Amino acid sequence: VNSMPLYSEIVESTWEHIKARQRGETKAISFPFKLLNEYVVLEPGECVCFAGGPKAGKSAMLLTITVSMLKKGKSVLYVDSEISDELFTMRILSHLTGIQFWKIRNGAALTEEEEAAILEAIEWLKQQKFMHIYMPVLKADPLYITAKKAKHQIGIDCIVVDYLKADNTKDDGFSVYADLGNVSDVLKNKIAGELGIAALTAAQATATGKIADSARIARSMSTVISISDKDLAEIEEDGTGATKKIRVVYNRNGEQMLEDEFIDMVFDGSTCKYSQAEKQHERVEPY
Repeated sequence: VNSMPLYSEIVESTWEHIKARQRGETKAISFPFKLLNEYVVLEPGECVCFAGGPKAGKSAMLLTITVSMLKKGKSVLYVDSEISDELFTMRILSHLTGIQFWKIRNGAALTEEEEAAILEAIEWLKQQKFMHIYMPVLKADPLYITAKKAKHQIGIDCIVVDYLKADNTKDDGFSVYADLGNVSDVLKNKIAGELGIAALTAAQATATGKIADSARIARSMSTVISISDKDLAEIEEDGTGATKKIRVVYNRNGEQMLEDEFIDMVFDGSTCKYSQAEKQHERVEPY
C-alpha cells in the first residue's frame, strides 16, 4: 500500500507553484475585463459560471471570452446546447467583424468591404485550434468523452459549455435536477480536474443572481458571476452609459463582491459582444 505524503513533503513544491503563478508562468487565462481579473481568472481544474436571466446575454458573454482566448493563442472546445454550427458561425463572424448579426444572416445588405471582412475573419478562424460541438441535450458521459477526444486532438486549454440547462423532454423534475448536477460535477471534477484544463459555463439565474435550475450546479462551481440589467436609477446615478453589470457572487478561490459592488458592462447585442465600460461607477476596492 502506497503511503500518503506528509505535508512537509509537498509544501515546498506547492510554494514554488504559487511563485510561478505570481510570475505569470502558469496556464491561467485572464478575462478580457480588467476589473474582473482582480477577483478571478480561468485556471486549470477550476470552473467559472456566469449566471443570468433569460436574454441576459449569457451566450454573448461566453462568446466574447472565447474569442479573447483564441486571440491569446489558446485552444478551446465550445460545447453548445443552444445553437447549431450555422447560427454560431453567424454570431462569431458578427463579433469578429463588427457587422450587425442581421446583416450577416440576411446577406443581401452586405457591402463589398463587409464581405471582405467576413472572408478575412473566416481565414483567421481556420487558423485557430477551436472546436464547436452542438450538443442539444447535455449528458455527463458524452460531455466527458467529447472533452477527452478534444484534449487528445487539439490539446484544449479551456472547455466552454453554453449553457447548463434542464432537459425539457423529461417530466420528472428530480431527475432533471439530478442530471444537471451530474453534468456540473463532471465538468468541474472530471473534465477540468482530471484533464487539467479550465472550464467556463453559464446557467439560468433567479432575480437575486442565484442559479435557478439546481443548487448542485452552484456547489460544483469554483466561481459564480451574475449578469443583470442595471435599473434606470443606477444608470442615471452611475453616469457610465453602461446598461449591464456583473458581480462575483460566489468565489471559492478569491474575493467576492458585496451586494452593492459590481462592474459596469456594455452589451452590444447586434454584434454579440460584451466589453467593460471605460468609465466605472465609484466602487469599493477588493480587499
